[in-house]
Amino acid sequence: MLLSFYLNASWYYPPDLSTPTLLGDNPVGIDGLVGRVFDWFTYFTILSNLIAAMVMTLLFIRPTRYSKLIRVLRLDSLLMIVITGIIYNLLLDRGVSHEGLDFFSNGLQHVTTPILTVLVWLIVGPRNWINFKVNALSLIIPIIWAAFALAFVGLITVLAIILALVLISVDAAISALTSRAKSS
Repeated sequence: MLLSFYLNASWYYPPDLSTPTLLGDNPVGIDGLVGRVFDWFTYFTILSNLIAAMVMTLLFIRPTRYSKLIRVLRLDSLLMIVITGIIYNLLLDRGVSHEGLDFFSNGLQHVTTPILTVLVWLIVGPRNWINFKVNALSLIIPIIWAAFALAFVGLITVLAIILALVLISVDAAISALTSRAKSS
């Protein structure tokens, strides 16, 4: 996670000005730092890796911790990191070439962490933590993330509708002006 954060914050990745992010185009350098960091935190991959890292660290430090919150976050870490691994490896990583530090960062986030998180759970548990109530509570974070993502998509849709209405009005005004000019 630290490597990924560093690469994102340090303008290691060149800006893709063809696809603006939540805070618009994030330029190289200090000017785009806030936007790049904010965007980094909005990725499901980052959220799932952060939760997995936090839970694994807490369980390593104190493996007998049995609070309801830890149980929910443990299941969150499993659900979200497995979804991250599956979606990325089956749908998103088609012919994308990762080089340099990005090769390691990407592999750790999308392959190594999902596999290790599941293996640790399979081998050492903890057991008997998953039930219907924990399952229901563990869906809160992914649902909030999805609502956030959908709100952003909804905002884009509303802006597109407003822009379309403005363009219709401008086109109608231009058509009216040109038809008056032709008739006079």
